[in-house]
Amino acid sequence: MVSLFFDFSLCPIYNITGIPCFSCGMTRAVRSLPDIRQAFFYHPLFFILALIPPMAFLSEKKRNKIYIIMAVLLVGAWIIRMIIMFPHTPPMNYNNNSLFELIRGLLTSS
Repeated sequence: MVSLFFDFSLCPIYNITGIPCFSCGMTRAVRSLPDIRQAFFYHPLFFILALIPPMAFLSEKKRNKIYIIMAVLLVGAWIIRMIIMFPHTPPMNYNNNSLFELIRGLLTSS
C-alpha cells in the first residue's frame, strides 16, 4: 500500500530478484479505477480483491477451493503477462535497482 503514495515497491520478490511477482500491478490497477481499461492493463485480475472479504462467510472447504482457483488464475495471468510484457512494460518491467543487480554489479566490477 505504500506504493500508493510513493514511487517504489515494497514487494520483496521484485526488490530482491528484479522480476515482478504474480500480483505486480494490483495496486496500480485499483488506483486507476474507475478507468476499467487502464485497471485491466495493470492487472487483468484486479477484481479478485473484491472477492476476498465475502469469502469469510463461506465454509473452510469452499474457501480453500476458491483460494486454489484464485492462485491458478493469478499464476496463469502472470505467465501470460511475463511472455507479453517482460522486461520492458510496467508493471512487468525488470527492476534494475534490485538486490540481484547490486550483487551482480559488485561481482562483475571486480
